[in-house]
Amino acid sequence: MNIILGTLLSIIFFTLSLIHVYWLFGGEKGLEEALPFPSINAKSPVFRPGKLGILLVSAILGCLGIFVIIKTYGPNLRLNILPDYLEYYFFNVVAFLFFIRAIGDFKYVGITKKVKGTKFSKWDSFLYIPLCLVISVLTLIINH
Repeated sequence: MNIILGTLLSIIFFTLSLIHVYWLFGGEKGLEEALPFPSINAKSPVFRPGKLGILLVSAILGCLGIFVIIKTYGPNLRLNILPDYLEYYFFNVVAFLFFIRAIGDFKYVGITKKVKGTKFSKWDSFLYIPLCLVISVLTLIINH
């Protein structure tokens, strides 16, 4: 079961990483839905990440995908990067961070967002919050 869930989680991380690579190289599709806007009529998002920020997020998501593969298939290959106790805490922190993202910032993102009616807030409620919760739960499952 952990192999299936670990494979699914790594696919999620790699897919998210590739979406960020697409944006890094100038892709625009889905970008407006991925950035929070301060109001329905606002012309610019709350923040617009630069190329370095997008690259960093893409790299982190790709690394998380690799770490999940190592966690999932590593024991069979006798492949360990971190000591077991560090690996345990690392994956708990990852699960916690995605859970916190789902909860939100009490203003623009997450379950607690106050700004509603924007494209981002609709996608946040429909996709991003559930995805963060799924990532958090899958991370906890493969870690225990």
